[in-house]
Amino acid sequence: MRAIPVLLCLATGASAQANRPFLEGALEPSQDLGCIGIEALAPTHTAADLAQASETCLAAGDYDDAVESFIAMQVYGVFDAQRVLDASSHQAIAVMGQRVAQAMDADQQAAFQEAVGRFGGAGADRHAATCARLREIGPPDYFPRYMVQHGQEAFLYPDDDPLDPEFEPGPTWEAVLVNFLQCG
Repeated sequence: MRAIPVLLCLATGASAQANRPFLEGALEPSQDLGCIGIEALAPTHTAADLAQASETCLAAGDYDDAVESFIAMQVYGVFDAQRVLDASSHQAIAVMGQRVAQAMDADQQAAFQEAVGRFGGAGADRHAATCARLREIGPPDYFPRYMVQHGQEAFLYPDDDPLDPEFEPGPTWEAVLVNFLQCG
């Protein structure tokens, strides 16, 4: 069984970017979801909302939902990176992942890793259920302000349209599920 890229963001060099100044809205959640798992996920939840949800779950000791929120954050972020033109803004996901990692002490890190193991790799029951749920709700349906405001072009060209005008959500969503999350 091949492992899915659940912890890509935890191992990045995003910490160098974590302290740079941001525009209003950069990496900011649009709503406080509390601690949610994949069953409560909606297409209106942003990746920033899900990063915060993962941290809330960690603080509550709900590691299984923390993993699910974290995975959803990554999937939504990969999708958003396909529609946001400014490549410098795409680091938003890595930075948010690093923030989630930094919120954990050693015991929480160990418990989170155990929850990742329970989630399983491609084809495992929880992985398959996550893929099914993500297909059921469809692609994210929000303006990715958290990512747009994180990029350099938000500083340099604030009046330009930050989204790719030729972006096709349906095919991109399916490609992210297949190629990133390894949904069959």
